[in-house]
Amino acid sequence: MDIDGDSALIVLVNGQTSKYEWASRYEVSYSEGKMFLDPDNDSPRTVYGRSVDELGLECLNCDEIRGNKMPTRWHGVSEDFDLEANLEKQLEEARIEREEKDKAYAESKAKKEKRFKAAQARIEDERTKLGPLEGIWVGLRDSNLSPLNTFHIDPDSGIFFRRHDPNTGSFSDFEMVFEVTDGALVIVERLADSSTYTLNAEGNLLRCSTCGGVAAWLKIDSSKINDVSYINKISYQRADSTLTRTPIPRTSGQ
Repeated sequence: MDIDGDSALIVLVNGQTSKYEWASRYEVSYSEGKMFLDPDNDSPRTVYGRSVDELGLECLNCDEIRGNKMPTRWHGVSEDFDLEANLEKQLEEARIEREEKDKAYAESKAKKEKRFKAAQARIEDERTKLGPLEGIWVGLRDSNLSPLNTFHIDPDSGIFFRRHDPNTGSFSDFEMVFEVTDGALVIVERLADSSTYTLNAEGNLLRCSTCGGVAAWLKIDSSKINDVSYINKISYQRADSTLTRTPIPRTSGQ
């Protein structure tokens, strides 16, 4: 706490980083040997008096304040920490960091948007490469709490992602933008990172190599496309004896 006349600046300092985690200003007044701290919001007034050793301050009403977060004791120090200057410096550093993050985000967003539009423009050419990937693919999962999803890949109509509701049998379809590069399927997102899927030698399993974890889609009998119980059962199959989790492609903004 730094007291300057009728105002006080109180900061909470992180002991490991020395960064201010919290800062607040108070109006200071004095009466009958007591110091009164009034915050600039609706929080209650805090009253302090000199400690017995006359070297610090002790709170006189903290026990009466419900949920009090103010220190019950303050110890005087001879060293000048210049809290005000440090606070201004930290705020400026935070502003610069925020601007750098905003700039990086904007550049990343623009790059993804450019790739997305480019993939959209050549989607008809990309469809001709879907032959080896054609079919219905169910996302493997290890829990009924995980969503039940399928990919529908067709050289004529392209790719759409279907989100199933096993309880009602209803579903929602989302058309996907994609590329086929060196035999690998790349789902191109407008805002998120693209995801790359590779086909196994047997031609019945698609694995995501960029999803940050094991994710696989198993090819199923396309004649049972409307049999939700069958799709639900198949989704619990194991891929290479390892249960897999399947990330959901983003469907907003496309």
